[in-house]
Amino acid sequence: MGCLQSKTANVQSPDQEPSQPDSKPDLANGDQVDPDQVPAFKEFGLAELRAATNGFSSELIVSESGEKAPNVVYRGKIRSNHLVAIKRFSKQSWPDARQFTKVDVHFSKAFGSDLHSCMYPCSAGISYNRDFQLVAEAAGVGKVRHKRLVNLIGCCAEGDERLLVAEFMPNDTLSKHLFHCTDILHLWDKQPLQWEMRVRVAYHIAQALDHLTAENRKIYHDLNAYRILFDEEGDPRLSSFGLMKNSRDGKSYSTNLAYTPPEFLRTVTDSPKLSFGWHAKSSLPLKSLVTHLEPCGMPWFICRVIPESVIYSYGTVLLDLLSGKHIPPSHALDLIRGKNVLLLMDSSLEGQYANEDATALVELASKCLQYEAKDRPEVKFLLTAVTPLQKQEAASHVLMGLTKTTPVTLPTMLSPLGKACARMDLTAVHDILLKTGYKDEEGAENELSFQEWTQQVQDMLNTKKFGDIAFRDKDFKGAIDYYSKLVSMMSVPSGTVFVRRALSYLMIGQPELALRDAMQAQVCLPEWPTAFYVQAVALSKLGMETDAQDMLNDGASFEAKKLNSWRN
Repeated sequence: MGCLQSKTANVQSPDQEPSQPDSKPDLANGDQVDPDQVPAFKEFGLAELRAATNGFSSELIVSESGEKAPNVVYRGKIRSNHLVAIKRFSKQSWPDARQFTKVDVHFSKAFGSDLHSCMYPCSAGISYNRDFQLVAEAAGVGKVRHKRLVNLIGCCAEGDERLLVAEFMPNDTLSKHLFHCTDILHLWDKQPLQWEMRVRVAYHIAQALDHLTAENRKIYHDLNAYRILFDEEGDPRLSSFGLMKNSRDGKSYSTNLAYTPPEFLRTVTDSPKLSFGWHAKSSLPLKSLVTHLEPCGMPWFICRVIPESVIYSYGTVLLDLLSGKHIPPSHALDLIRGKNVLLLMDSSLEGQYANEDATALVELASKCLQYEAKDRPEVKFLLTAVTPLQKQEAASHVLMGLTKTTPVTLPTMLSPLGKACARMDLTAVHDILLKTGYKDEEGAENELSFQEWTQQVQDMLNTKKFGDIAFRDKDFKGAIDYYSKLVSMMSVPSGTVFVRRALSYLMIGQPELALRDAMQAQVCLPEWPTAFYVQAVALSKLGMETDAQDMLNDGASFEAKKLNSWRN
């Protein structure tokens, strides 16, 4: 599917407030996102995302809960050669893949325009009136770009599938760095985050929220330590996935309800604004609206998600940073009121901070966690409070003990085949291999050309012919069968046959077998660039990026050597 056209560009999400042009941030301060590093937002086809994840391979799952996660996130590589995170929603979350839940207009009137709400019983979800497309909501989120965000670069709504595509962050989540560093099974060998790095997380996330506020994106769903990820530089970023709902019910909080803002859990009868009866702003009795949907007699929660809810959730993240544990806000506030702040602090931070700095962060968390939304600070206050706490200017990767990788650069000289392999364009690779044929083996001791004419040779020629026809017609399973027979019949192997079978394996999602064949092709022709390039594709599909880059470089070197020999 192609890029989104302008017809979706101006559609507003239900969570987005009316546009205010003069509230736009000034991006002249270095907060811009490099367009070469972050692809433009587009609507992906399901086939492309399936190919990018090797058929949604379980080996590429990066969700901390693995396949048990309600919505699974995969690592993948798209055709532009960018690594991406692909969030695949479960069928239960989004049975209607082209739409997301929009609260019925009667509820909007009943609750007023000053909040974004949904109502549902504490049991099953409700099938609301759905009339807003996923693509429109995702396109709006995709326009919000910032260096403190994990930027959304695409979506897919095809058939019964619903997926989001964002930048890939290679250095895990804040949750993993905070809560798993003392894993008793020693599955996570990182040291606890230093105090300065924790302060930097608080500062960067406040910057992200400030930018979202300026962009009229004040609603962020379920801000927690799992939504904060670390990029290749070790800098913390806020996931753009939180700018969109998690399910058809519009439920905004997927974590334990002990960590949700108080207003999210209020029932209809608890709300001073709502009661069972006629409502001043509604043309219908609220009770009739509720019982019409599901008259189960169970408590109805007003799942209010307002800008102040995000501030509350920011406070819970501060508690995570201070304690190194996922501590319920009610328990933390009891410790703070009882002046037992030392019991709250992570013992691994001892000696790393000044008492006044810790006190300032604790006080900020306390302000954010106020029960009444009106008593919580605004986003600008968060920035003002956290900025003075930053004392070191060391790079994030140094504070986190990460080994900084050298930026990947493609060889300056690549043939069309090399370029196609570098961008993982298998269709282009197939076309080039068809045009090249067996020319690269001309002059070699090829059994098909230099044997006495026998029935065995005739059988080999027929098998090769049928394999080549299947390869040409993109019948890759058939090509694999014929080429496999041919390999078993030949005493002198053919590098071209191995490369063609390798590409056929790649086309059907078997990169391990493709890598094996490409290596066999290199054995046949040790300085053949094609063998190195196809190995690079297979290695990249397997997530071995450094090795893939080495193969591209080697292939380019042999191409340059070959070109120089022709010139001489």
